[in-house]
Amino acid sequence: MTPSLAVKKLSKLPLLVRSAGRSPSELRNRLEAVLEVQWDRIRGSSHSYEPVQHSEALSVLEEALGPIRPFFQETELTALEREVSGGLKALAARAPFSLAHNADVELAHFCYAISRSLAPAVILESGVAYGVTSAHLLQAIELNGRGTLWSIDLPPLGQRAEEYVGFLVPKDLRKHWNLRRGVTRRLLPKLLPLIGPIDIFVQDSLHTYRTITEEIRIVWPFLRSGGVVIADDMGDNRAFEVFAESVDRSAYVVVQELNKNSMFGIVVKR
Repeated sequence: MTPSLAVKKLSKLPLLVRSAGRSPSELRNRLEAVLEVQWDRIRGSSHSYEPVQHSEALSVLEEALGPIRPFFQETELTALEREVSGGLKALAARAPFSLAHNADVELAHFCYAISRSLAPAVILESGVAYGVTSAHLLQAIELNGRGTLWSIDLPPLGQRAEEYVGFLVPKDLRKHWNLRRGVTRRLLPKLLPLIGPIDIFVQDSLHTYRTITEEIRIVWPFLRSGGVVIADDMGDNRAFEVFAESVDRSAYVVVQELNKNSMFGIVVKR
């Protein structure tokens, strides 16, 4: 660890201690997350993902879901991109946690287009950060004229971080949004029976083997036939690969992101 990185990590200790005052369970959850990340690093990466480009991924998905491509060309998507881009510029000087927590724009576009194609009644999302993906899902819901986005997020440590969760989500789209604060390990078992069958699940919280596996496996029984699981930044371990190989699916694809050295995976339930 470089000296600058060590100093940065130490600077977050007061924030970590403060979280104990808010909730002892939150402190425990944050410490568990740190241990999970460290364990994944010790274990190392071993997978056989073969990511494909945008066009090939769409060909695979359209066989299972029907037309998706036209939604990438919608003017409402372009307008949203301008608004999100402006929000990112406004964040640059005052962001309480790293902008690297944001989803890549290509993932956001896929989430939007798939949501427009399926016209889902229920979308579930783990991990929000500044809300790039959330904004795109909510824009699709607005245009579809139906649906609710349920999101779970425990904000990264940062001064006034709570106030910036979903910062990039336009205010006029928030009427379709139900945001819950906390960790999925605690909230998902309580939430899933309440919200009914799920059409789309976006896994974008902690990207460790344990968390990816737990979240997707607990959601899968609640996902309707023809429903979609999208997992961001899943390329550092085999969790998504192992899951996809173990379930009955009509499509499975891994997409190389254009602006990040990462990938996201998509599985469609048969």
